[in-house]
Amino acid sequence: MRIRKNIALALVVCLVVSTARAEVKPDKELPKSGSLSTSKMTGSVVNNVPAIFGEENPYETETSPITGSVSKVNNTTWMAKLFNNSKVETYTVDIEVVQRNDRGTVVKRDSFSMTLKPGATNNREVAAGVGVLEADLNLLRYKNISKKKVAPAPTVKPKE
Repeated sequence: MRIRKNIALALVVCLVVSTARAEVKPDKELPKSGSLSTSKMTGSVVNNVPAIFGEENPYETETSPITGSVSKVNNTTWMAKLFNNSKVETYTVDIEVVQRNDRGTVVKRDSFSMTLKPGATNNREVAAGVGVLEADLNLLRYKNISKKKVAPAPTVKPKE
């Protein structure tokens, strides 16, 4: 009987401790710009990879609302892909593809804007510069342009 009481007490203590540890995470404040992706094919030590936009810990289950990738399609073309990870919000984004040669020197920059609807993926082809071996996809700025739903005012029936 005493063992059952000790087990019950231990379970209650574990439940209280686990409830106390559960923290409510506030929405994290994201930076307005940052690196979305890099090809980094040269292995050059000169280039420092900037922090990935919105990712303090890349192993978190939460994702940033805007993510992207950049890859070489062929010798003349790079493909920039942008993803809206939100299921309800629409964003406008300003993006830059920075192309570098084997020494890390910037050869070409291409900037563009687009609107990403909820859950959408948009692609943009960019002509490759001469001697370019790698590219970075940078988010210059973004803005949530979703219309906020306003709750309707409560209707009150007039007294008769």
